Amino acid sequence: MSRSVHSTHKELREARLRSYHDDKIKAAEVAEIEKDLARKRRIKGTVAESRSTDEVKNVEGLAGPIPIRILDQGPCILHPATPEDIEAIQQRLPAGVMEGVSEIVLSLGEHAQLEGEDAHIWDPDPITNRIGLETLPGFYKGWIWGTYQSSACRITLHAFVSDPAKPCVMPTTAYFKLQILSTFVHEVAHHFDHTRRIARGRWLASEQEKVEHFADHRQHEWTQTCVVPYLEEAYPQDVAELLRWLEVHGQIRFTLGDLISDPRRVYVATIDRAVEELLKDVLQDTHRIETLFNFAINLKIADLYERAQQVIDRILVEGPDHEDALELRANIWNFQESYAEAALMASRIVGRNPRNWRARTTLTRAYEGLEQWAEVIETATESLTLFDEELDRFDAIASRCSAYWKLGKRAESDEDLRTLQNSPRASWRVKWILRKRGRTK
Repeated sequence: MSRSVHSTHKELREARLRSYHDDKIKAAEVAEIEKDLARKRRIKGTVAESRSTDEVKNVEGLAGPIPIRILDQGPCILHPATPEDIEAIQQRLPAGVMEGVSEIVLSLGEHAQLEGEDAHIWDPDPITNRIGLETLPGFYKGWIWGTYQSSACRITLHAFVSDPAKPCVMPTTAYFKLQILSTFVHEVAHHFDHTRRIARGRWLASEQEKVEHFADHRQHEWTQTCVVPYLEEAYPQDVAELLRWLEVHGQIRFTLGDLISDPRRVYVATIDRAVEELLKDVLQDTHRIETLFNFAINLKIADLYERAQQVIDRILVEGPDHEDALELRANIWNFQESYAEAALMASRIVGRNPRNWRARTTLTRAYEGLEQWAEVIETATESLTLFDEELDRFDAIASRCSAYWKLGKRAESDEDLRTLQNSPRASWRVKWILRKRGRTK
Protein backbone atom coordinates (compact mmCIF):
# COMPACT_ATOMS: atom_id res chain seq x y z
CA MET A 1 0.00 0.00 0.00
CA SER A 2 1.27 3.50 -0.82
CA ARG A 3 0.54 6.90 0.62
CA SER A 4 1.34 10.33 -0.81
CA VAL A 5 1.61 13.52 1.27
CA HIS A 6 0.98 16.82 -0.53
CA SER A 7 2.04 20.13 1.02
CA THR A 8 0.10 23.21 -0.08
CA HIS A 9 -0.17 26.95 0.41
CA LYS A 10 -2.85 26.16 2.97
CA GLU A 11 -0.13 24.54 5.07
CA LEU A 12 1.88 27.74 4.82
CA ARG A 13 -1.07 29.87 5.94
CA GLU A 14 -1.76 27.57 8.88
CA ALA A 15 1.90 27.58 9.93
CA ARG A 16 1.92 31.37 9.91
CA LEU A 17 -1.20 31.52 12.10
CA ARG A 18 -0.26 28.68 14.47
CA SER A 19 0.89 29.50 18.02
CA TYR A 20 4.35 28.32 19.07
CA HIS A 21 6.15 28.36 22.39
CA ASP A 22 9.29 29.45 20.57
CA ASP A 23 9.14 32.03 17.76
CA LYS A 24 12.37 30.62 16.30
CA ILE A 25 10.69 27.26 15.73
CA LYS A 26 7.78 28.97 14.00
CA ALA A 27 10.10 30.98 11.76
CA ALA A 28 12.08 27.88 10.83
CA GLU A 29 8.96 25.87 9.92
CA VAL A 30 7.50 28.71 7.85
CA ALA A 31 10.81 29.17 6.08
CA GLU A 32 11.05 25.45 5.28
CA ILE A 33 7.54 25.34 3.79
CA GLU A 34 8.25 28.48 1.75
CA LYS A 35 11.45 26.90 0.46
CA ASP A 36 9.62 23.71 -0.54
CA LEU A 37 6.88 25.63 -2.32
CA ALA A 38 9.44 27.70 -4.20
CA ARG A 39 11.20 24.51 -5.25
CA LYS A 40 7.92 23.06 -6.50
CA ARG A 41 7.30 26.16 -8.60
CA ARG A 42 10.75 25.89 -10.15
CA ILE A 43 10.20 22.23 -11.00
CA LYS A 44 6.80 22.93 -12.53
CA GLY A 45 8.16 25.85 -14.49
CA THR A 46 10.84 23.76 -16.14
CA VAL A 47 8.34 21.24 -17.39
CA ALA A 48 5.33 23.42 -18.18
CA GLU A 49 5.30 22.28 -21.77
CA SER A 50 4.31 18.76 -20.68
CA ARG A 51 1.25 19.79 -18.67
CA SER A 52 -1.09 19.73 -21.64
CA THR A 53 -0.75 16.00 -22.32
CA ASP A 54 -2.01 12.94 -20.49
CA GLU A 55 0.53 10.69 -22.17
CA VAL A 56 3.95 9.71 -20.92
CA LYS A 57 6.65 9.60 -23.57
CA ASN A 58 7.87 6.04 -23.89
CA VAL A 59 11.52 6.92 -24.16
CA GLU A 60 13.74 5.26 -21.59
CA GLY A 61 16.23 7.42 -19.81
CA LEU A 62 17.56 8.79 -16.55
CA ALA A 63 17.48 12.51 -15.85
CA GLY A 64 20.51 12.34 -13.57
CA PRO A 65 21.85 10.58 -10.47
CA ILE A 66 19.42 10.69 -7.56
CA PRO A 67 20.78 10.09 -4.06
CA ILE A 68 19.59 6.85 -2.44
CA ARG A 69 19.85 6.96 1.34
CA ILE A 70 19.47 3.89 3.57
CA LEU A 71 18.11 5.18 6.84
CA ASP A 72 17.50 1.95 8.78
CA GLN A 73 19.79 -1.06 8.65
CA GLY A 74 20.28 -4.21 10.69
CA PRO A 75 20.46 -7.99 10.46
CA CYS A 76 16.66 -8.29 10.57
CA ILE A 77 15.83 -5.26 8.40
CA LEU A 78 15.37 -6.27 4.79
CA HIS A 79 15.34 -3.80 1.92
CA PRO A 80 14.29 -6.06 -1.00
CA ALA A 81 15.03 -3.39 -3.59
CA THR A 82 18.73 -2.55 -3.55
CA PRO A 83 20.09 0.81 -4.72
CA GLU A 84 21.24 -1.01 -7.88
CA ASP A 85 17.69 -2.29 -8.47
CA ILE A 86 16.22 1.18 -8.05
CA GLU A 87 18.76 2.75 -10.39
CA ALA A 88 18.08 0.07 -13.01
CA ILE A 89 14.33 0.70 -12.87
CA GLN A 90 14.92 4.44 -13.24
CA GLN A 91 16.78 3.77 -16.47
CA ARG A 92 13.82 1.78 -17.83
CA LEU A 93 11.17 4.35 -16.96
CA PRO A 94 10.06 6.94 -19.53
CA ALA A 95 12.45 9.86 -19.82
CA GLY A 96 11.79 12.74 -17.47
CA VAL A 97 9.45 11.07 -14.97
CA MET A 98 12.14 11.13 -12.26
CA GLU A 99 13.13 14.73 -12.94
CA GLY A 100 13.06 16.75 -9.74
CA VAL A 101 13.14 13.84 -7.27
CA SER A 102 15.42 15.03 -4.47
CA GLU A 103 16.23 11.63 -2.96
CA ILE A 104 15.05 8.09 -2.43
CA VAL A 105 15.04 6.87 1.17
CA LEU A 106 14.97 3.26 2.37
CA SER A 107 13.64 3.07 5.91
CA LEU A 108 11.31 1.24 8.28
CA GLY A 109 8.82 4.09 8.01
CA GLU A 110 7.85 3.76 11.66
CA HIS A 111 6.21 7.18 11.87
CA ALA A 112 4.38 6.73 8.56
CA GLN A 113 2.82 3.50 9.86
CA LEU A 114 1.31 5.37 12.80
CA GLU A 115 -0.59 7.78 10.58
CA GLY A 116 -4.12 7.10 9.43
CA GLU A 117 -7.36 6.27 11.17
CA ASP A 118 -6.81 2.50 10.98
CA ALA A 119 -3.27 2.44 12.38
CA HIS A 120 -4.51 1.12 15.72
CA ILE A 121 -5.73 -2.17 14.24
CA TRP A 122 -2.21 -3.31 13.28
CA ASP A 123 0.13 -5.14 15.65
CA PRO A 124 3.84 -4.39 16.16
CA ASP A 125 6.35 -6.89 14.82
CA PRO A 126 8.38 -8.81 17.45
CA ILE A 127 11.75 -7.55 16.19
CA THR A 128 11.57 -3.75 15.71
CA ASN A 129 8.14 -3.07 17.25
CA ARG A 130 6.97 -1.35 14.06
CA ILE A 131 3.24 -1.77 13.46
CA GLY A 132 2.15 -3.77 10.43
CA LEU A 133 1.40 -7.37 9.62
CA GLU A 134 3.08 -10.70 8.98
CA THR A 135 2.89 -11.05 5.22
CA LEU A 136 4.63 -14.43 5.03
CA PRO A 137 5.71 -16.58 7.97
CA GLY A 138 8.75 -14.83 9.44
CA PHE A 139 8.38 -11.64 7.36
CA TYR A 140 6.68 -8.46 8.52
CA LYS A 141 5.77 -5.39 6.49
CA GLY A 142 4.23 -2.08 7.38
CA TRP A 143 0.68 -1.39 6.30
CA ILE A 144 2.09 1.51 4.26
CA TRP A 145 4.76 0.29 1.82
CA GLY A 146 5.99 3.61 0.54
CA THR A 147 5.34 7.34 0.45
CA TYR A 148 5.88 10.34 -1.77
CA GLN A 149 6.40 13.64 0.04
CA SER A 150 5.62 16.34 -2.46
CA SER A 151 7.00 19.20 -0.37
CA ALA A 152 10.47 17.64 -0.55
CA CYS A 153 9.98 15.61 -3.75
CA ARG A 154 11.17 12.61 -1.74
CA ILE A 155 10.28 8.95 -2.29
CA THR A 156 10.50 6.60 0.67
CA LEU A 157 10.30 2.80 0.49
CA HIS A 158 9.66 0.88 3.67
CA ALA A 159 11.62 -2.18 4.65
CA PHE A 160 10.49 -5.68 5.55
CA VAL A 161 11.46 -7.12 8.92
CA SER A 162 12.54 -10.76 9.08
CA ASP A 163 12.48 -13.10 12.07
CA PRO A 164 15.43 -15.52 11.86
CA ALA A 165 13.61 -17.89 14.21
CA LYS A 166 10.96 -18.49 11.51
CA PRO A 167 12.71 -19.54 8.29
CA CYS A 168 10.60 -19.38 5.12
CA VAL A 169 10.53 -22.36 2.74
CA MET A 170 9.27 -20.30 -0.20
CA PRO A 171 11.83 -18.45 -2.33
CA THR A 172 11.17 -14.79 -1.56
CA THR A 173 13.90 -12.75 -3.27
CA ALA A 174 12.10 -12.12 -6.56
CA TYR A 175 8.69 -12.00 -4.85
CA PHE A 176 9.60 -9.19 -2.45
CA LYS A 177 11.57 -7.27 -5.08
CA LEU A 178 8.50 -7.35 -7.32
CA GLN A 179 6.29 -5.93 -4.56
CA ILE A 180 8.65 -3.15 -3.49
CA LEU A 181 9.68 -2.09 -6.98
CA SER A 182 6.00 -1.95 -7.95
CA THR A 183 5.49 0.35 -4.95
CA PHE A 184 8.45 2.42 -6.16
CA VAL A 185 6.95 3.06 -9.59
CA HIS A 186 3.65 3.96 -7.91
CA GLU A 187 5.42 6.69 -5.95
CA VAL A 188 7.29 7.78 -9.09
CA ALA A 189 3.90 8.20 -10.75
CA HIS A 190 2.81 10.45 -7.90
CA HIS A 191 5.92 12.55 -8.39
CA PHE A 192 5.40 12.80 -12.12
CA ASP A 193 1.76 13.71 -11.64
CA HIS A 194 2.64 16.29 -9.02
CA THR A 195 5.41 18.05 -10.91
CA ARG A 196 4.50 17.67 -14.58
CA ARG A 197 0.84 16.89 -15.12
CA ILE A 198 -0.97 19.31 -12.81
CA ALA A 199 -2.48 22.11 -14.86
CA ARG A 200 -3.46 24.08 -11.76
CA GLY A 201 -0.97 25.50 -9.30
CA ARG A 202 -2.26 23.79 -6.17
CA TRP A 203 -3.45 20.44 -4.85
CA LEU A 204 -7.10 20.19 -3.93
CA ALA A 205 -8.35 17.56 -1.51
CA SER A 206 -11.15 16.79 -3.96
CA GLU A 207 -8.55 15.75 -6.53
CA GLN A 208 -7.16 12.90 -4.43
CA GLU A 209 -9.20 10.24 -6.24
CA LYS A 210 -7.86 11.45 -9.60
CA VAL A 211 -4.32 11.46 -8.17
CA GLU A 212 -4.56 7.83 -7.07
CA HIS A 213 -6.28 6.88 -10.33
CA PHE A 214 -3.34 8.19 -12.34
CA ALA A 215 -0.75 6.59 -10.03
CA ASP A 216 -2.52 3.22 -10.11
CA HIS A 217 -2.65 3.19 -13.91
CA ARG A 218 1.00 4.11 -14.26
CA GLN A 219 1.96 1.59 -11.57
CA HIS A 220 0.28 -1.21 -13.48
CA GLU A 221 1.86 -0.18 -16.78
CA TRP A 222 5.37 0.36 -15.41
CA THR A 223 5.32 -2.77 -13.26
CA GLN A 224 4.56 -4.92 -16.28
CA THR A 225 6.81 -3.09 -18.77
CA CYS A 226 9.75 -2.11 -16.54
CA VAL A 227 9.84 -4.01 -13.25
CA VAL A 228 8.92 -7.51 -14.43
CA PRO A 229 11.31 -7.57 -17.43
CA TYR A 230 14.11 -6.21 -15.26
CA LEU A 231 13.69 -8.89 -12.61
CA GLU A 232 13.47 -11.64 -15.23
CA GLU A 233 16.75 -10.42 -16.76
CA ALA A 234 18.65 -9.52 -13.59
CA TYR A 235 17.47 -12.35 -11.33
CA PRO A 236 16.57 -15.27 -13.63
CA GLN A 237 17.44 -17.93 -11.05
CA ASP A 238 15.45 -16.29 -8.25
CA VAL A 239 12.46 -15.87 -10.55
CA ALA A 240 12.71 -19.48 -11.75
CA GLU A 241 12.93 -20.80 -8.17
CA LEU A 242 9.86 -18.83 -7.13
CA LEU A 243 7.76 -19.96 -10.10
CA ARG A 244 8.95 -23.56 -9.68
CA TRP A 245 7.95 -23.57 -6.00
CA LEU A 246 4.47 -22.28 -6.86
CA GLU A 247 4.11 -24.87 -9.61
CA VAL A 248 5.09 -27.73 -7.29
CA HIS A 249 2.74 -26.72 -4.49
CA GLY A 250 -0.01 -24.93 -6.43
CA GLN A 251 0.09 -27.19 -9.50
CA ILE A 252 -0.08 -24.35 -12.03
CA ARG A 253 2.57 -22.35 -13.84
CA PHE A 254 2.51 -18.62 -13.19
CA THR A 255 4.48 -15.87 -14.87
CA LEU A 256 6.17 -13.31 -12.65
CA GLY A 257 3.75 -10.65 -13.86
CA ASP A 258 0.83 -12.76 -12.60
CA LEU A 259 2.05 -12.37 -9.02
CA ILE A 260 1.28 -8.69 -8.63
CA SER A 261 -2.31 -7.47 -8.37
CA ASP A 262 -3.65 -4.88 -10.77
CA PRO A 263 -3.90 -1.72 -8.61
CA ARG A 264 -6.59 -0.31 -10.90
CA ARG A 265 -9.08 -2.84 -9.56
CA VAL A 266 -10.69 -3.37 -6.18
CA TYR A 267 -10.42 -6.89 -4.79
CA VAL A 268 -11.94 -8.76 -1.87
CA ALA A 269 -8.55 -10.48 -1.70
CA THR A 270 -5.47 -10.54 -3.92
CA ILE A 271 -2.96 -12.94 -5.43
CA ASP A 272 -0.70 -12.01 -2.49
CA ARG A 273 -3.24 -13.48 -0.10
CA ALA A 274 -3.57 -16.64 -2.19
CA VAL A 275 0.21 -17.17 -2.13
CA GLU A 276 0.40 -16.45 1.60
CA GLU A 277 -2.33 -19.00 2.39
CA LEU A 278 -0.70 -21.58 0.12
CA LEU A 279 2.57 -21.20 2.02
CA LYS A 280 0.76 -21.59 5.35
CA ASP A 281 -0.83 -24.84 4.18
CA VAL A 282 2.56 -26.13 3.03
CA LEU A 283 4.16 -25.26 6.38
CA GLN A 284 1.29 -26.93 8.26
CA ASP A 285 1.68 -30.05 6.12
CA THR A 286 -1.96 -29.84 5.07
CA HIS A 287 -3.14 -32.71 2.89
CA ARG A 288 -2.22 -32.04 -0.72
CA ILE A 289 -5.77 -32.06 -2.11
CA GLU A 290 -7.00 -29.80 0.67
CA THR A 291 -4.08 -27.46 0.00
CA LEU A 292 -5.01 -27.28 -3.68
CA PHE A 293 -8.67 -26.74 -2.88
CA ASN A 294 -7.86 -23.87 -0.50
CA PHE A 295 -5.58 -22.39 -3.15
CA ALA A 296 -8.36 -22.57 -5.75
CA ILE A 297 -10.76 -20.80 -3.37
CA ASN A 298 -8.28 -18.00 -2.74
CA LEU A 299 -7.58 -17.58 -6.44
CA LYS A 300 -11.30 -17.37 -7.06
CA ILE A 301 -11.69 -14.70 -4.35
CA ALA A 302 -8.86 -12.79 -6.05
CA ASP A 303 -10.93 -12.83 -9.28
CA LEU A 304 -8.40 -15.15 -10.95
CA TYR A 305 -11.11 -17.43 -12.26
CA GLU A 306 -9.18 -19.20 -15.00
CA ARG A 307 -6.28 -19.88 -12.66
CA ALA A 308 -8.67 -21.29 -10.08
CA GLN A 309 -10.23 -23.54 -12.72
CA GLN A 310 -6.77 -24.83 -13.61
CA VAL A 311 -6.17 -25.85 -10.00
CA ILE A 312 -9.59 -27.52 -9.94
CA ASP A 313 -8.56 -29.50 -13.03
CA ARG A 314 -5.62 -30.91 -11.04
CA ILE A 315 -7.89 -31.84 -8.13
CA LEU A 316 -10.39 -33.61 -10.37
CA VAL A 317 -7.65 -35.65 -12.05
CA GLU A 318 -7.02 -37.30 -8.68
CA GLY A 319 -10.60 -37.19 -7.43
CA PRO A 320 -13.17 -36.89 -10.24
CA ASP A 321 -16.05 -36.87 -7.75
CA HIS A 322 -14.57 -34.30 -5.37
CA GLU A 323 -17.87 -32.62 -4.50
CA ASP A 324 -16.46 -29.38 -3.10
CA ALA A 325 -14.22 -28.89 -6.13
CA LEU A 326 -17.14 -29.50 -8.49
CA GLU A 327 -19.29 -27.02 -6.59
CA LEU A 328 -16.48 -24.43 -6.66
CA ARG A 329 -16.23 -24.91 -10.43
CA ALA A 330 -19.96 -24.24 -10.80
CA ASN A 331 -19.69 -21.25 -8.48
CA ILE A 332 -16.90 -19.76 -10.61
CA TRP A 333 -18.94 -20.33 -13.75
CA ASN A 334 -21.63 -18.13 -12.23
CA PHE A 335 -19.06 -15.35 -11.80
CA GLN A 336 -17.99 -15.90 -15.40
CA GLU A 337 -21.66 -15.69 -16.45
CA SER A 338 -21.61 -19.26 -17.76
CA TYR A 339 -24.93 -19.85 -16.06
CA ALA A 340 -26.08 -22.86 -18.08
CA GLU A 341 -22.90 -24.82 -17.25
CA ALA A 342 -23.16 -23.76 -13.61
CA ALA A 343 -26.79 -24.86 -13.38
CA LEU A 344 -26.03 -28.27 -14.92
CA MET A 345 -23.08 -28.92 -12.61
CA ALA A 346 -24.83 -27.71 -9.46
CA SER A 347 -28.01 -29.68 -10.21
CA ARG A 348 -25.95 -32.87 -10.53
CA ILE A 349 -24.38 -32.23 -7.13
CA VAL A 350 -27.76 -31.51 -5.55
CA GLY A 351 -29.14 -34.68 -7.15
CA ARG A 352 -26.48 -36.71 -5.36
CA ASN A 353 -26.49 -34.70 -2.15
CA PRO A 354 -29.69 -32.68 -1.63
CA ARG A 355 -28.36 -31.14 1.60
CA ASN A 356 -25.29 -29.56 0.00
CA TRP A 357 -26.26 -25.96 0.76
CA ARG A 358 -23.39 -24.44 -1.25
CA ALA A 359 -24.49 -26.33 -4.35
CA ARG A 360 -28.10 -25.31 -3.75
CA THR A 361 -27.12 -21.66 -3.42
CA THR A 362 -24.98 -21.90 -6.55
CA LEU A 363 -27.88 -23.53 -8.42
CA THR A 364 -30.22 -20.73 -7.33
CA ARG A 365 -27.72 -18.09 -8.54
CA ALA A 366 -27.39 -19.88 -11.88
CA TYR A 367 -31.15 -19.90 -12.39
CA GLU A 368 -31.23 -16.19 -11.51
CA GLY A 369 -28.57 -15.55 -14.13
CA LEU A 370 -30.64 -17.49 -16.66
CA GLU A 371 -33.76 -15.57 -15.54
CA GLN A 372 -35.55 -18.87 -14.98
CA TRP A 373 -37.69 -17.51 -12.17
CA ALA A 374 -39.93 -20.55 -11.74
CA GLU A 375 -36.83 -22.70 -11.16
CA VAL A 376 -35.52 -20.13 -8.66
CA ILE A 377 -38.77 -20.37 -6.70
CA GLU A 378 -38.77 -24.17 -6.77
CA THR A 379 -35.13 -24.47 -5.72
CA ALA A 380 -35.42 -21.84 -2.97
CA THR A 381 -38.59 -23.43 -1.60
CA GLU A 382 -36.91 -26.84 -1.48
CA SER A 383 -33.92 -25.27 0.26
CA LEU A 384 -36.16 -23.87 3.00
CA THR A 385 -37.21 -27.41 3.89
CA LEU A 386 -33.55 -28.42 4.26
CA PHE A 387 -31.69 -25.37 5.61
CA ASP A 388 -31.48 -24.91 9.36
CA GLU A 389 -29.05 -22.00 9.51
CA GLU A 390 -30.95 -18.71 9.69
CA LEU A 391 -28.74 -16.80 7.25
CA ASP A 392 -28.99 -19.60 4.67
CA ARG A 393 -32.76 -19.45 4.98
CA PHE A 394 -32.71 -15.68 4.52
CA ASP A 395 -30.76 -16.12 1.29
CA ALA A 396 -33.33 -18.57 -0.03
CA ILE A 397 -36.26 -16.35 0.99
CA ALA A 398 -34.64 -13.29 -0.63
CA SER A 399 -34.10 -15.16 -3.90
CA ARG A 400 -37.67 -16.45 -3.90
CA CYS A 401 -39.01 -13.00 -3.02
CA SER A 402 -37.29 -11.45 -6.03
CA ALA A 403 -38.34 -14.28 -8.33
CA TYR A 404 -42.00 -13.88 -7.31
CA TRP A 405 -41.71 -10.16 -8.10
CA LYS A 406 -40.22 -10.89 -11.51
CA LEU A 407 -43.20 -13.15 -12.31
CA GLY A 408 -45.67 -10.51 -11.18
CA LYS A 409 -46.71 -12.42 -8.06
CA ARG A 410 -46.76 -9.35 -5.83
CA ALA A 411 -48.65 -10.87 -2.88
CA GLU A 412 -46.25 -13.83 -2.54
CA SER A 413 -43.25 -11.52 -2.95
CA ASP A 414 -44.52 -9.11 -0.29
CA GLU A 415 -45.12 -11.98 2.12
CA ASP A 416 -41.48 -13.09 1.79
CA LEU A 417 -40.36 -9.47 2.15
CA ARG A 418 -42.29 -9.10 5.43
CA THR A 419 -40.62 -12.25 6.73
CA LEU A 420 -37.22 -10.70 6.07
CA GLN A 421 -38.23 -7.32 7.49
CA ASN A 422 -39.07 -8.98 10.80
CA SER A 423 -35.42 -9.88 11.38
CA PRO A 424 -32.61 -7.30 11.84
CA ARG A 425 -30.14 -9.88 10.52
CA ALA A 426 -31.84 -9.73 7.13
CA SER A 427 -31.71 -5.93 6.80
CA TRP A 428 -29.19 -5.82 3.97
CA ARG A 429 -31.23 -8.36 2.00
CA VAL A 430 -34.31 -6.17 2.43
CA LYS A 431 -32.38 -3.18 1.11
CA TRP A 432 -31.17 -5.25 -1.85
CA ILE A 433 -34.72 -6.35 -2.71
CA LEU A 434 -36.14 -2.85 -2.43
CA ARG A 435 -33.34 -1.48 -4.58
CA LYS A 436 -34.18 -4.10 -7.23
CA ARG A 437 -37.79 -2.99 -7.05
CA GLY A 438 -36.76 0.63 -7.45
CA ARG A 439 -37.77 1.64 -3.93
CA THR A 440 -35.62 3.02 -1.13
CA LYS A 441 -37.79 2.24 1.90
